[in-house]
Amino acid sequence: MSARRTTYGALGVMLAAASLSAQVVGQPLPTWTPGTLDIHQIDTGRGNAALLILPDGTSLLLDAGDGGNPPPRGTPPRPDGSRSPGEWIARYARAMGLSAIDYGYITHFHDDHLSAMVDVATRIPIHRMFDRGWPDYNYPAPDHSELRSPAFLHYREFLAKGTTAAERLQPGRNDQIVLIKDTKSHPQFKVRTIAANGEI
Repeated sequence: MSARRTTYGALGVMLAAASLSAQVVGQPLPTWTPGTLDIHQIDTGRGNAALLILPDGTSLLLDAGDGGNPPPRGTPPRPDGSRSPGEWIARYARAMGLSAIDYGYITHFHDDHLSAMVDVATRIPIHRMFDRGWPDYNYPAPDHSELRSPAFLHYREFLAKGTTAAERLQPGRNDQIVLIKDTKSHPQFKVRTIAANGEI
């Protein structure tokens, strides 16, 4: 698994230098610190997943895929095949100091982006899920085959339980994914959806 840390704010260069010097190949990454934007690309070899920790500590899991064993691209499981991708992703989030994930977002409904999200959510709570079509999935020109896949149906069953809130991520808005741990700490930091479902 791999990760990248990005620093946000006026002291960005100094903080980046300090955090990068603490990162040694083969050693665990340091935990998130206030004022930084952590972007962790989690490579399970089975699909896409990125964990973002925003400058106030708010967390966002962007996709959690399991494209099968082996997935179509034939990559080996990482770090190994002893656990499911969902378990590796949840363990990684906990290793980064999280006891829950504030936001989950599925970019689209292919297995290598979606299939492990429910598995992650059963291991570490995800408070609010975003996707491109909730609740009716009648977005422009949907790929109906993806709406009938076992992974998508499992995801819909999970949302129907109501333990995790769900919402459609809408282009142009910057009030859906917001800082929630310390709402006033970084007033200029925004997350805005640029495009979805052919809308810009």
